[in-house]
Amino acid sequence: MTRLQTDYTSLPARQLVPLLSAVKSVAPAVEAARLALLNWDRVLGAPSVPAGIYEAWYRALAADLTQRQVPESIRAYLNTLSTGRVLELLTTPNTRVTAAARDSIVLRALDVAVADLTKRFGADASKWQYGQPGYHHALITHPLSPAVNEALRKQLDVGPAPRGGDATTVGATGNGGNQTSGASFRIVVDLADWERTVGTNTPGQSGDPSNPHYRDLFAGWAQDSFFAVPYGRQQVLNVSEHRSVMLPQR
Repeated sequence: MTRLQTDYTSLPARQLVPLLSAVKSVAPAVEAARLALLNWDRVLGAPSVPAGIYEAWYRALAADLTQRQVPESIRAYLNTLSTGRVLELLTTPNTRVTAAARDSIVLRALDVAVADLTKRFGADASKWQYGQPGYHHALITHPLSPAVNEALRKQLDVGPAPRGGDATTVGATGNGGNQTSGASFRIVVDLADWERTVGTNTPGQSGDPSNPHYRDLFAGWAQDSFFAVPYGRQQVLNVSEHRSVMLPQR
């Protein structure tokens, strides 16, 4: 179950990437990107260069199809097509997108993606890793960060850390450069044996930046690891650091 909750296999990629087998590019960098995608396992892991190429390619595909399918007069209200619609148009050729047009679209989008990645991260394709800062990472920003200096900001903010997945994977992490959606808390409960329960949370259980438990859960969460969640009284006492007793005022 923990593997299911953190599964970054991209089902849309499984349908879209094979479309690249019918085309070739005369541009060496674009052709290298095409081959990298075809040899990719379709898992949006971090760090992964093919995953980075795929995400840029998909965005270019969606942008191209949106321009074709959505009238300009309503693009302010519908600025991108749904993933389902993108898949339908490209994997089921029709009068709107013929097979020939599809081949042109997927190759042109890859050219756009390579140009975008080159502009952002340089011509060295090994630098196009998914999960790096600015390209799908997790930085938890404190509400007071904009109002404080850099030294305090470093104490308040947590991260960044590489993140895999996107909005379409079971382990949903959104589509933005910084992960702002998805599960911050997960738990897997074994009802046959409560002491086998595991969970994860982020960034920590304390809201005090000076407390060691302010950010101590972040690294494990970012790496999709889980910790034991004790249930029995003795098991809870065994891992307790302190005990607080609150009594009503008399």
